[in-house]
Amino acid sequence: MALNSDVQDLLRKRAKGKCERCGSSQAKEYNCHHSSEAYRYLFREKEVMHLLHYWCRDCHAFFHKKSDYDPLKDKLKNKVTLIK
Repeated sequence: MALNSDVQDLLRKRAKGKCERCGSSQAKEYNCHHSSEAYRYLFREKEVMHLLHYWCRDCHAFFHKKSDYDPLKDKLKNKVTLIK
């Protein structure tokens, strides 16, 4: 079940166009991630906005174990390198 476009727009605005997991604003594609509990409440959007996340495609794939690449780990690794 896909989220309606109004809910997707609210998520995009809340996230300010950035992935809410890794902070990327350069991704070519973003996904609206939802926890399984969110399905029951999709039409009561005010109650579920805290269960919905605006993630880049790479973070979404990593979370669902469809990829070994973790953009968040990569980003944290780069920050540690800059501090050294």
